[in-house]
Amino acid sequence: MGAWTVSETGLIYEMEYTNGFKRAIRKSQIAKSNTYQGIDYSSSQNPNLVLAKILASIQSYTAGTSTIDFINNGGDDWDISFLATPTTLQSSANIVQYIYNVEYWVGGVKTTIESGSKSTNYTLNTSSNGAGVYQIEQTYLLDNSSFFRVVYLVKVNSSGAVLASLKLFGGAIISVNGLSVNVSANSAQIGVNYPISWLAFNTFPPVSFTPIGTGSTVATSLPLDAIAFGYTMVLDSVFTDDFTDTFGSFFSVTIS
Repeated sequence: MGAWTVSETGLIYEMEYTNGFKRAIRKSQIAKSNTYQGIDYSSSQNPNLVLAKILASIQSYTAGTSTIDFINNGGDDWDISFLATPTTLQSSANIVQYIYNVEYWVGGVKTTIESGSKSTNYTLNTSSNGAGVYQIEQTYLLDNSSFFRVVYLVKVNSSGAVLASLKLFGGAIISVNGLSVNVSANSAQIGVNYPISWLAFNTFPPVSFTPIGTGSTVATSLPLDAIAFGYTMVLDSVFTDDFTDTFGSFFSVTIS
């Protein structure tokens, strides 16, 4: 069964095959169901008889890379800097603003230092927070409602030293074909060595996720209902003694 186009006219499904063959069937005679490939239109009397199949594919995506600077000014004093223009951008849309969020975690307790939106470069100074983990997020928003997010996790002591850090600074889409995507992460780790896990979501912020691969570069398939996907890392006590939240670098995607 190949791919059809299906349109709705009143109580009728009008189906057209790639060779031009057409047929019209009453909706009451059709069972419509989602599959891992797309949508099947089957006989309501015989569910095994597929009358038309719509093959879904990735129609568009937004990805990119950027950097967040985390600079020590001496002792327990830090400058956190965000860029309005990312280093790379894979999208035909334009960035209109970014959302930033800086949190500080100690012993599983979160303190929000600052959050907001900007359209220009911005540097936040923070000091006297003590030893713990900074969670720094920046989400670029585009004028077609797409987005991508970069994240920086930094574990520090109270004397101004970085003990460990994770840079999840976006990534690049290498290729797409149907629901398949080949993608690479732009990440770096200091003081630790964690595996990378790729996830797909059907809501954002994500409520649940579907694992889709592991490693710095993956060739994988996205679920039919995915609206975003990206990567995170599996942490150990170096971070989890303080930081207990979810985190990751994500890209938006449109599938139809």
